[in-house]
This record gives sequence, C-alpha cells and structure tokens, in this order.
Amino acid sequence: MKNIISLFIVVVIMSCNYSKTDLKIENEESTSIESTQLKIEKEIISVIDKFTEAINTKNPDIVSDILDSELDKIKFYVKSDSSYHKKSSSSLDFLKTSKNKFFEKYWNPIITTDGNIASVWAPYEFYLDDVFSHCGTNLFFLVKENEKWRILHYGYTIDKVNCENL
Repeated sequence: MKNIISLFIVVVIMSCNYSKTDLKIENEESTSIESTQLKIEKEIISVIDKFTEAINTKNPDIVSDILDSELDKIKFYVKSDSSYHKKSSSSLDFLKTSKNKFFEKYWNPIITTDGNIASVWAPYEFYLDDVFSHCGTNLFFLVKENEKWRILHYGYTIDKVNCENL
C-alpha cells in the first residue's frame, strides 16, 4: 500500500513539473506572438499617423510613399435624419486647394490583420479653422507590399449630428 501511495505522489509531482514546463513554453510562444502582433500594429499606426499629419499640415506629399497608386476614397455624409449620401474620389487635391486650417484627431483604433492585409477603424473629430466641424469614423484598408504597409482604400463618415456619442 505504501508503494502505491509513493508511486501516486511521484506521478502527481512529475505531472505538476511537466505542466509547469508546458505552461512556460506556451507562455513564451504567446509572448512571442503578442510581441510580433504589437510590432505589426505599431507599423500600421505609424502609417495612419503619417496620413493624419498630411491632413493636419495640408501636405499630400507627406503620404506619397504610403498611398497605393490605386487609392480609393469614399466619404459618407450623415444627414440629420440618419440617411447619408456618398462621394468617391481618389485624390487628396482638396488639401492643396482649401484655404482653411485643418485639424483631425483620432483615438482608440481597432486594428485587424491577416498576413499582408489590415484594416483600421477609428472614431475621429475634425476642426476647421480651430472650430469643431464634425465627427465620424475613419476606416482604412492597408496592404503590405515589399515589407511596407500602404493605404489602398479609406472611407470616412462626416457627421455633424451624432457627435456626443463619441
């Protein structure tokens, strides 16, 4: 009977040690995956920050290296009855032609990635000549080519009614 109890204790102790080893390996793998994902997200956010800098400085040349040649832009204007109309273009010429001062800020971006594609969804506020103009949501679709993230498509809402919810 003592032998059975001793054997049982040895098995339990070995199981605990084995579990700790597995857990350590699993934690190291998880940490490595999280570290890689964090690095990817930082790369993506740096592209979005550069885009926002171009808006705020009204200088489209800043983003020439991060915009895909087939860039597509869609604006959704939200009306007071919650309906909307959309306008599409592929140009940032409005940055050069407007005489107004722009300031946009975004927060709490939600980033999703799968290999060489990513999306970023983030609420934002927009100010025109230092006066609040509207709020909305930005949506960016990015692709990674030659180890570099580029914006392929972006869309955003322009909402002058529902900004208190942001």
